[in-house]
Amino acid sequence: MKNYAEVIGKGILVTFSFSILSFLLGYAFRIFLSKSLPIDEFGLFYSVMAFVALGGILTEFGAFDSLVKHIAELNAKRDYRGIKSAVVMIFFWRLILSLIVYGSVFVLADYFELAYFKTAGAAIVLQLVLIENIINMGVYTYIFQGLQHFKFFASMEFVRVSVFFATTYLLIGNGVAGVAMANLITTIIMGMLFTAILFWQFPFFLREPFVLDKQLFWKILKFGGILWIGSLAALISRVDILALTTFRTLEEVGLYSTAMPTAALLLIFVSPVVNVLYPSISALWEENKPDAVAKGMATMLRLLFAFMLPFSLIFIAFSGDILTTVFGATFTRASPALSILALSMIPTAMASLFLTTLKAIGHPGRNTMIALLVLAINFLLNWFLVPPYGIEGAAAATLISTCLMVALGAYFLNQKMPFVVEKKKAVLTLAGGLGMLLIMLWAKSAVAMNNAVIEAVLISAAGGLFYATWIIYSRVITKHDFRSFLTANIAMPAQLKNAILRILKD
Repeated sequence: MKNYAEVIGKGILVTFSFSILSFLLGYAFRIFLSKSLPIDEFGLFYSVMAFVALGGILTEFGAFDSLVKHIAELNAKRDYRGIKSAVVMIFFWRLILSLIVYGSVFVLADYFELAYFKTAGAAIVLQLVLIENIINMGVYTYIFQGLQHFKFFASMEFVRVSVFFATTYLLIGNGVAGVAMANLITTIIMGMLFTAILFWQFPFFLREPFVLDKQLFWKILKFGGILWIGSLAALISRVDILALTTFRTLEEVGLYSTAMPTAALLLIFVSPVVNVLYPSISALWEENKPDAVAKGMATMLRLLFAFMLPFSLIFIAFSGDILTTVFGATFTRASPALSILALSMIPTAMASLFLTTLKAIGHPGRNTMIALLVLAINFLLNWFLVPPYGIEGAAAATLISTCLMVALGAYFLNQKMPFVVEKKKAVLTLAGGLGMLLIMLWAKSAVAMNNAVIEAVLISAAGGLFYATWIIYSRVITKHDFRSFLTANIAMPAQLKNAILRILKD
């Protein structure tokens, strides 16, 4: 019999690896676009994508996410007819809603070109993206996930970005409309490729008859509605782009569209690690060990803060150099926004830990409450801050919203599972971070090198060395803390583990 934990463990490793590769390739693609398009066209593309994504909340109502759960349950019963029937019903449910929602916007594309995007040529880009979203069922993604076929599920985004990059390279001569066309072609290729793989891997989709099971259909939609409410929090990442498009210019959207993903690089390793903690927390809670969960969560919170702080400070100190080196001098104007967003990634990481823990101990409803409240506050903050302050206002709205999410997460979690924050070690961490920042700022003013990249690396290394020494000798992180971290089954080479244990103090 297949070991379930082994399957999940391998799935996490494969998904983690492909998610890192997909993010890095996607970032490289964004760099390519920023250098290939005028900044207003670059901003137009991401503005259109955010606008269409807003309509996406009305095209399925959580049905696809619910489908994953029900496919897994039906597969456990070997009810392949039920799986095919569920997939077909939800496929046409989403298609009908997409035709209604996106079709309505398609007809009004010329109106939105003038009233919202305020730029010539926006209508054709909007219409191409709308067509792509109508035909982009992506149902095979949820089927592979529900059937736990992690190899194909994890590779989809990497393949999609690779194909999108290649087709865009061929069509970039047509400007932003060429990028939108490449997006549409990519969806067609992905649909043909992974549908063929789906039929090859699971021939029962061709063999089994379809049954219109109304009870199963409404069961999927009912559970999907609950998931849909919680998923509205994802709009937080879109509100800032929508606000900038509404109140400012597409040029500022372009600037912000480089600052935000650059800041998000700080989460590239943190998010997968936090997600891996979920089963460990769930298991401890199920074994009625709330004290162990509380102690472990407090330790992880301290480790997360200590790990995130120095990297955020490097992004703050060298925000202008980073944007100039990666995207070009045109985008240096986004450096204040990048500094604010880099700082916001610390509470973002901490909030993800709180929300993951709440979900793991059986209180996902609290997550939904927090998400909806923060979404409302984020909307209001963007409404008031973006008109006068532009991209800096959008970044500040994100920082305030993430700090609020941390406060609410800590409050609700403390109600269900009291935990202690080690204030002394938090202060010591902040002191070490302040010392690191002062060293880097002094070095920047005192050292002048011809190569900005080498200068930034050397100065960051000097500041980082001070910070690491401070953290070790002030015992903010100890050997015991690191061993506790490893109990969550975090994959790490043995040589690295041993080296870290030799450096840390008891």
